[in-house]
Amino acid sequence: MGKLSPLEERIIDRVRQARKEAKLTQEQLGAQLGMSAKGYSHYEQKRGPIPLALLFQIARLLRVPVEDLLGLPPPGDMTEDERWLLNAWRGLSEQDCYSVRVLIRGYLARPMSQWEPARFAA
Repeated sequence: MGKLSPLEERIIDRVRQARKEAKLTQEQLGAQLGMSAKGYSHYEQKRGPIPLALLFQIARLLRVPVEDLLGLPPPGDMTEDERWLLNAWRGLSEQDCYSVRVLIRGYLARPMSQWEPARFAA
C-alpha cells in the first residue's frame, strides 16, 4: 500500500478522535463493524486509507456526521441543536424513528398555546 495523502491522514486522525470521544476501543468499534481489532487498527495505524463505505458506517456508529470526519464545514443554515437532532435521529432504530414521529406529530397537532415545556434533561 502506498503512502497516505495528508487528507487521508487527517481523516484517520478525526476518526480516531471521534472513536475516543465515543469511549470505544479499537476492538469494540471493529466488532461493531464486523472486523477484528487487528483489521480495524490497520486503518488507525495509517497502513491504508479508510474506504468511503466504511467511513459512512463508522460515522453512523459513532453518531457523528460523515462531514465532520471528512473535515467539511457544517451545513450552512443548521444550528448546533439541529445538527445534534439530525445525528441523534440517524442513530435511532426504525421502530424508534416511528415512535418519535408519532410523538412529534401529536405535539405539533395541538395549538402552540397548549405546548408544555419538556420535563426531561437534555
